[in-house]
Amino acid sequence: MTLLNNTDLSNYAAISSAPGTLIEGSGTMPGIGGAGIQGVLAPGTTSDVVGQLNFAGELSFGWGGVAALHNLSTAAASSDRISAEGNLTINQ
Repeated sequence: MTLLNNTDLSNYAAISSAPGTLIEGSGTMPGIGGAGIQGVLAPGTTSDVVGQLNFAGELSFGWGGVAALHNLSTAAASSDRISAEGNLTINQ
């Protein structure tokens, strides 16, 4: 399953992904609740499009959750980015 997100979903209460799920693209995710990631979170795309995923609330990586940054560079605005306004939690 792939969810491409290129829109503002900040009014959604929460979002979660199960193992095997891929969330890729750019945009803003939940602003009211939080996000629980057990799949892969990949800003941009695997075809070298730089992306930014913003979380206006909490961001939690559960067991099996992965942040896949495909584009990394020292040049300004040339790297994938994930940001969270709330707390970031990484569970093992």
